[in-house]
Amino acid sequence: QFKFNSFLNCLIFTQGYSQAEQLDIEGAISIENSATETPKPGTIRWTGNDFEGWNGVNWVSLTGNAQVGTVADVEGNIYKTIRIGEQIWMAENLRVRRTNDNLIFIADITSNVGWEDAFFPGRCRYNNSDDNVEAYGYLYNGYAVADGRLCPIGWELPSVAQWTTLIDNLGGHSIAGGKMKETGVNYWSTSSTSTNESGWSSRGAGRRFESGTFGGLKDRGQWWSSTAPTMNSFKIFDMVHSGAQISQPLERDNNYGLSVRCIKED
Repeated sequence: QFKFNSFLNCLIFTQGYSQAEQLDIEGAISIENSATETPKPGTIRWTGNDFEGWNGVNWVSLTGNAQVGTVADVEGNIYKTIRIGEQIWMAENLRVRRTNDNLIFIADITSNVGWEDAFFPGRCRYNNSDDNVEAYGYLYNGYAVADGRLCPIGWELPSVAQWTTLIDNLGGHSIAGGKMKETGVNYWSTSSTSTNESGWSSRGAGRRFESGTFGGLKDRGQWWSSTAPTMNSFKIFDMVHSGAQISQPLERDNNYGLSVRCIKED
């Protein structure tokens, strides 16, 4: 909650265009993070980092502080990006099928046995359904992570240190997950701990186990880091629908299938 005790100048948004109107309001008003995904045009919210107005299509920064942008991968998929502190992150999970030099097609592994036995870069669609790709991105195995060419040129898979910087900027492991989770119940099974104040917009993309079975859609999200404690494993980060936490770094071996987020190189 954020309060003004003086005058507030607001931009009133309507669908398709905006017109500037000055509202002089004396006294205190409260602006809070709106949990409504499609509110009335002209609605203003405080995200914890920025003031935004709903123009009927998108939430638009009123100050420019959010610095929301886009980046394209080698196949032309467009991803929203968000600045959090000094870092710039993708605000969507990766859904690319090729390495960033366009030389290698990352295999889409459908069978459980094929996934379990793979010792090469692989990806999959949750439950092998195309419907889950646009919403949640692909799940990649650790061999795809180890290849080092998943993220667009100029971007990289974040290290544990980079993840830790993000989490610290959002108040620490006990509360940062809630600030990173998309609101509503379209992509998480519950929304009581989700505020998405950061704009990172995580979704419960689930995971694929070493055996090839799937689990956790809308209940859990897990993301690879680039930090490898062994030749056959990487550190990962986990969040669930029912809490505001994001885990301390965990370890998973290369035959897990997890989501990928990229961070812009320094």
